[in-house]
Amino acid sequence: MKKFICLITAVILLSGGFLGYSYYSLEARFDEKVSSRDLKSAKNLLENWEKTRSGWLLKNIPYVRQNIAFEKGWLLAQFGAYEEAIKELRKAAGGPSKLRPQAIYNAATLSLASEKETLERLAEDYIKVLGDNPDDFQAKVNLEIIRILQKQAKQQAQQQGPGDNDGKNKKKMKKYQPGDQEGQGSETGNEGMRY
Repeated sequence: MKKFICLITAVILLSGGFLGYSYYSLEARFDEKVSSRDLKSAKNLLENWEKTRSGWLLKNIPYVRQNIAFEKGWLLAQFGAYEEAIKELRKAAGGPSKLRPQAIYNAATLSLASEKETLERLAEDYIKVLGDNPDDFQAKVNLEIIRILQKQAKQQAQQQGPGDNDGKNKKKMKKYQPGDQEGQGSETGNEGMRY
């Protein structure tokens, strides 16, 4: 009986070691591809890994699931697939992890740049980031810009009159380059993202 228990324990430890090695090997190769700006290969690496048995098993671990969602979101943003990137980043922001503030920040920044969210929702996201990291200067700047845009939208709604606006501040903002103090705008929204 003791031999059987030892055998089972050894199998479990070896399996765990293999799965851990598989994941950390993926992380190292992914980071290497991102560092060399070979984003297409990095994307293929993630997609192929998810199809493997170890990828399928490891995706059930919350930390790994969040990490993969963050990396997919970041990559999708680099390819200009902002809506998909925002969804993945919101998945990554869904639980307690070191990536949570970065994931929320990146999702809010992409939303701001791609005009996909209301000003109120974006302000809430940046407030969450500041709750996790009160010293985040860029989140403070972006929140201040959103508040200025909210004031402008409110003034514009008052000038238009009550029949012209639903009063819920659903106005979408003009293209905004994250980190751009003047709010001049940009063609892509991923320059202000963090990795």
